[in-house]
Amino acid sequence: MSIVPQHHQTGRSRRGAVGGCSRRGLSLIEVMLSVAILAGALAVLGHQASVGVNAALRSQLSTEAALKCQTQMELLLAIGFRGLPVSDQALPGNGTWHWSAELLPSEFEGVQVLRVSVYKPGGRLERLSKWTLTRLVGSAPKEIGAGNSSSLKPRVR
Repeated sequence: MSIVPQHHQTGRSRRGAVGGCSRRGLSLIEVMLSVAILAGALAVLGHQASVGVNAALRSQLSTEAALKCQTQMELLLAIGFRGLPVSDQALPGNGTWHWSAELLPSEFEGVQVLRVSVYKPGGRLERLSKWTLTRLVGSAPKEIGAGNSSSLKPRVR
């Protein structure tokens, strides 16, 4: 037989908690703290996603602008570049891109600087997509194809 009466507890509550404290769930402060941590983590992840999207857009526009600028530079070198400067002209076959070109004097005798710029007009896109190439050229531009740009139209298949 036991000396301890049955109504006397031995340090454990009937629910299994030690010290008489019983818990059935989370307190309001614990829930609010976890929601705040989750919101902070989502804000950081959202910002990182935005940065990634902007970097991808900048890279795509920069690559496309560099290719279009190189193509326009080669075209001017091939057909001659009389009639420069040209500013804010739509690229042939692609009206969303514009180009400018100018001949500038250089510090060398008989040599000029040909500067070609390509960009997509419109605020933020223009800032992200602008690409400029410069090249030294002889002062006497080539006369090949000058005035006859119809031979440079793309073939239709």
